[in-house]
Amino acid sequence: MKRKILLFVSAMLCAFAASLVAGGLLTAGNVNDPAVVGLTDDQPTVPTLSDQDRARAVEIASNTAALRKILEPLPLTVSEVGIWHTKDLKPIGAVLRLSLPAPADLEGDWPSILYDQAESGQALYQKQLVPYAVSGVTDLFVLVDLRSGEVVSVSPGPGATVTKPAPSSFAHPSSGD
Repeated sequence: MKRKILLFVSAMLCAFAASLVAGGLLTAGNVNDPAVVGLTDDQPTVPTLSDQDRARAVEIASNTAALRKILEPLPLTVSEVGIWHTKDLKPIGAVLRLSLPAPADLEGDWPSILYDQAESGQALYQKQLVPYAVSGVTDLFVLVDLRSGEVVSVSPGPGATVTKPAPSSFAHPSSGD
């Protein structure tokens, strides 16, 4: 019986892989080659940050009181800087990954945003401060809006555990706010 199940699963996986190859979703070869991944010259290019914008984002994060208060007395070490953009690739700002020297327990009022997933209005997000504590933090992800020149969101990286309040009790602004 086990052999029949194993043969059936193997056959299904082979059929699935064959359908991906036939559909052009799975290809062999150099994935950096535009021909392999199906890119053409008329597709939009993901924007990048200039060195000046990267430095500005790090400076803004370094000078943000809310972030310093959460991290105090830990050092701020930037390990990665990437671009934050809309679905249609319009730049908003930068995403910073901050690495901590050792797992830490952090508590404070964390800058956070409620992002307009439809990106339908003038304001792409609503800012809020969310008080909570987190244990086992090794990384933080920081969103810097380079248009406004401010940190709008700080969140713990994977592996961290929210300890107070429970994630389901996070405050959300009411429609009257």
